[in-house]
Amino acid sequence: MTFMIPWGTAGRRPRLGRTATALTMITTAAAVLYSAAGLIRLHAFRLGTYDLVIFDQAVRSYSRFGLPVSIAKGVHNDFGPDFSVLGDHWSPTLASLAPFYWLHDGPETLLILQGVLLAAAIPPLWLFARRRLGQGPWTPH
Repeated sequence: MTFMIPWGTAGRRPRLGRTATALTMITTAAAVLYSAAGLIRLHAFRLGTYDLVIFDQAVRSYSRFGLPVSIAKGVHNDFGPDFSVLGDHWSPTLASLAPFYWLHDGPETLLILQGVLLAAAIPPLWLFARRRLGQGPWTPH
């Protein structure tokens, strides 16, 4: 009775394992680099803060189980200091970020989450591209 290894020769690893490892490393590196770039810009005062302040205040309000109030947007647009961001547009994603503010309450949390969520798009995009383009010389053998 002969035992055959499903992927061909003994000692050769399946492609998915190497590809998954490489994809995980690329995704992790991208998350770290995107987050670091945002944090560096924030601490160097080179970040456009108007939108960051609006969303920071909205997520902070959600984390305290309140309406997403943004004083900055309300005062800037003459809506008053109790302006709810829900009056501008509804984004359930902001509410889903609120638990992270229980760990750290500040704009740094949003910048780190932005980097992680942006990098999280890499695996689905890679799968889409692989299905559309198929195997090629760029895929590991």
